[in-house]
Amino acid sequence: MFDRSICTGNEKEINFALQSMPSGHATAAFASLVYCSLYLNAKLKVFANYRPQYWKFVLFYAPLLGAVLIASSLTIDHYHHWYDVLAGSVIGIMFAVGSYRFQYASVWDYRFNHIPLPRIEADHGFDYHLDQLQESMSASKKGGWKNGHIHGAPFDATATLSVLHTAVQMRGELNLE
Repeated sequence: MFDRSICTGNEKEINFALQSMPSGHATAAFASLVYCSLYLNAKLKVFANYRPQYWKFVLFYAPLLGAVLIASSLTIDHYHHWYDVLAGSVIGIMFAVGSYRFQYASVWDYRFNHIPLPRIEADHGFDYHLDQLQESMSASKKGGWKNGHIHGAPFDATATLSVLHTAVQMRGELNLE
């Protein structure tokens, strides 16, 4: 394997040439740790419509701080230029948000960002059964989540599904088909 010891040029120019674009370390750090923060936000309901506890904010921001520290250490140690780190960070954030959206119903909407998407091919977008909704409820009890209700927050879209499910059950029990 080759390293910088075989190069015969100016040492400053060699060091400059070895700094690459974009930073793979920053990309990996931001992709994994932003995804982790999005996951924690969804499960703990950090940015929902109520005031969460302080430890939830700390837990949400800890992976983001880790990604920033990893990426900034690459600039301070002269392994990458600042624009290499910035480009890698942007790429990592894009992949984290995209990967999260491929797995969960929403990224930003607190009512649906904890609901995993079904792995089967559906004919249309939001095809959930109520037993799946009950299993994928949030870890937070504030705001109406995880209190034995099928729907999450009051008046959200899954509350409509609950009413429809009740109507379908009644129709089946009464043999109205």
